[in-house]
Amino acid sequence: MFADVSNTELENLLAALRAGRVRLPLTAMALDRVGADGLRAHLPRLEPFTGRALAVLLEALLDERRRRPPTPELVWTGPEGPAATARRTEVVFRHLLASAERDVWMAGYSIDHGAQIFEPLYQAMSERGVKARFLLHPKYNPGETRQRTVEAGANLIVHRFLEHNWPFGPPRPDIYYDPRPLERRPRASMHIKAVVVDEARVLIGSANFTNAGQHRNYEAGAYLEDPAFAKRLVRQLASLIEGELVHRYGASS
Repeated sequence: MFADVSNTELENLLAALRAGRVRLPLTAMALDRVGADGLRAHLPRLEPFTGRALAVLLEALLDERRRRPPTPELVWTGPEGPAATARRTEVVFRHLLASAERDVWMAGYSIDHGAQIFEPLYQAMSERGVKARFLLHPKYNPGETRQRTVEAGANLIVHRFLEHNWPFGPPRPDIYYDPRPLERRPRASMHIKAVVVDEARVLIGSANFTNAGQHRNYEAGAYLEDPAFAKRLVRQLASLIEGELVHRYGASS
């Protein structure tokens, strides 16, 4: 039942029911508001339920799913045929950030329109004290960085990233960068596109965190609720920091 709906969406609706943030009968707008838009197609099946009965159903579904091996969910950007069932990249990304309770790790090659896509993360950081770490690729610009030290070039690039993609002010994510592109080795890059939330949920795939990658290109990815895999990916990213393979922005200031 509800095989095309993620655990996170079921959990979001259950939490909203318990907190009295949604009323029955459910509407598509209400599902969108609480981060359970994947249930839109199932609204007719939900109509007979009372609030208590629906909560019991959701609890039973989640309990059953947690006993199964985790299954990746297909995430997609771009046009789709009539039989497609994948969830949209930006929707999954925003809901993933909004669900954070403790920490977020993100590694990415290219990022733009951050004022829109990072707003849920800023709210989580402001309201719940979520800690965020970004591992970024500093795009080498010979005209601006050739005469600068690696650190000075990185500071310029990251400062502009924050100016254009994090207009909210503090709290801000801790930002780490791969110094190799600024060491006159532009072929090396931080080409990962991944987000890990609370060492439990992962979005990983081909899509950059850009308007094109989230809306226009053909992109495919996987969303996975698997703490074991999430912890391994976090350890892999953390090892780059521990091994000083990436540098922290502002660490020496």
